[in-house]
This record gives sequence, structure tokens and C-alpha cells, in this order.
Amino acid sequence: MPTWKKILVEGDDIPASDVTAGDFPSGGYTFPSSIGVDTINEKTAGSGVTVDGLLIKDGALANFPALLNLLVNGGFEIWQRGASFSGAADGAYTADRWQVGKGGTSTINVDREGTTKKANSQYSLKVAYTHNAASSIKQDLKIADGYHHLLGQKVSLRIPVYANTASAVRVGITTDGTGGTTTYSSYHAGNSAWADLSVNGVTIPSDATYVRVSVHLEASCTAYADNAMLVPCTFAQDYWSLTPAEEWERCQRYYEPHAGGTSTLPFVNSYAAAVGENKMSHVLFHTRKAIVPTMTKNGTWAVLNCAQPTVQRGDVHGYVLVALSTAAGQLDATPNSSDDTITAESNP
Repeated sequence: MPTWKKILVEGDDIPASDVTAGDFPSGGYTFPSSIGVDTINEKTAGSGVTVDGLLIKDGALANFPALLNLLVNGGFEIWQRGASFSGAADGAYTADRWQVGKGGTSTINVDREGTTKKANSQYSLKVAYTHNAASSIKQDLKIADGYHHLLGQKVSLRIPVYANTASAVRVGITTDGTGGTTTYSSYHAGNSAWADLSVNGVTIPSDATYVRVSVHLEASCTAYADNAMLVPCTFAQDYWSLTPAEEWERCQRYYEPHAGGTSTLPFVNSYAAAVGENKMSHVLFHTRKAIVPTMTKNGTWAVLNCAQPTVQRGDVHGYVLVALSTAAGQLDATPNSSDDTITAESNP
């Protein structure tokens, strides 16, 4: 076999001079899934080869697919809202960026799972599901949120799933726009083992407004999902994680909590010359938000000589924490328990 030192993408040609008898055995040649993706279908010696999707050979940039994962928190490793969600409501977020889609009176309990997971994973998402109407765990990629490059292109999905009931769980890609529909994988066998469920080569309509990835729940079961990978090419890829810093920044673009402890940031500490003065603390987000967020102050904070603080003037960069003095003198507003938080929710 010749050694190719470039990344070949769909439509590229390998020159006929580089193709010799025996290079491609009957049925095509599949590169190892640990470093590559696709099958070269053309095998006639001397005729040249057209690459059917992304190809990485000889380990060159073997982690390149990680840069192509379109999903946020595909490994289900980040759970900023908590680790357990009993009777989750329709539209509720669980693991960061993963949302409940509840059908009818179905019951969905979601937990962060640290035991039943892929070997190279810290956590998976566990769902205990009681069926009434088809439901899902889903993630939406909104075209207006910067995914315009997907219009007219093909995407492919792979999600490892573990389930205990046959024909209860499958994965899918949904799009709207002209010709938009849901394309499903096969069903999980329900044999209480991990199986890679894949959807290959879905074309995104040129007028689509979103791409949705879903773990579909169609019968009562207990299921686990881990290491989800959505990529812009013809065939599904093995999962590659981003660095922790990159994953956190992706997640906090949409949701960021502050405080949540004793004497933690942010707080207001100032001096008022009279009753009724607004004292402020200017707070920057760790990550710029996707849109102007919905800001929520939670819990009863410890206060001295002031009312409970409020959040004002929030934008994509930060907000102002304000405490109104109740008398002249030193004032202080400080979080003092785990439920004393400020959250920024920024879902396009």
C-alpha cells in the first residue's frame, strides 16, 4: 500500500499510478476504525480510487475527528445542573446540552452514571423510561447559532447505547426544511450490552433551521448512552473527546452557574451613605454566551444592612449584581449555601 500523508475528503482522487493489484481486496478495504473512517470502494488495479468520505491513513492526525464533533458534551461528562433528574419535564436539560423530549404521559428519570459506561469514559447518561408515547433525549443544533456551514452537506451520527429491552431504543437525525425528516438507526437488540447505533450520510436541506440528534425511546426500558459523535461527512466516526477546557467552554456558552457555596463569588460588599442606595458588583462570564441569557438568582443569601440582591443589565459578556441598602453603613450580600446561585441560561 502507498503511504498517504494528506487527509483525503469526499470526492478526492488517489491517482491510478498509486493503485496496484492487491491494494484493495475483494469487497473493498476498510481502514482501522481507531484511526480512520471509511471504506474505499473502488479496487480495480490501475484505475484510481475515489474516496467515499473522510480518510486518515498511517495515523496522520489520528485525533482529527475530535475537531469535527458537532455535538456539545457528546461524552456526557459535564452535568452543571445536577446529577439526577426524577420525572424530568418536557424540555428540561439534564447533562449539559442534552434535553428531554417527553411524549404524552411518559415518565423519564435521568441520572449521571459512573458504572455502566464505555471503558474510556467517566460518565454516561442513564434513562429509566416508562412509555406512553414516543420520547427522546435530544440535542438541537440551530443553524442560526453558527451552523450555516452544514446547509446542503451530509452528516453522520454514532451513539453507543446499552439497553435491556428489544426494539425500545434507536438513534436518529432530524432536520426541518424542504424534504426534512427523521432518519433512524436500527433498534438496539435489548441484550443488556453496548452496541454502536449509527445513522450515515443524512443531507441537511439548504433551508433547514436546525439539526436534531436524538436517542429515541419507544418502549419502557432502562438505557444508557455514551460518547455521541456527529460529524460532517458520509460515514459515522468513532468518538474522540475534546480537551476538558474545550468541552467546558462549549457547555458554558449556553449555561453558566455562579456561587453555590459559602462565601463564594460573586458577592456585594460596600458602604452606603443612606438608605435606598444601590451598590453593585460587576461580574464577567467565563465564556461569551450564545445569546443574551436569562438570568436567575436563587436561594436566600446572607445579607447585612441590605435587601436580597438582584441581577440587572445582563448581556452576553456578564451582568451586574445589585444590593439595595436598608440603612446607612456597611452592607454585604453573600451566598452561604449550595442553593444560593445565579444562573445564566442561553439557549438559542
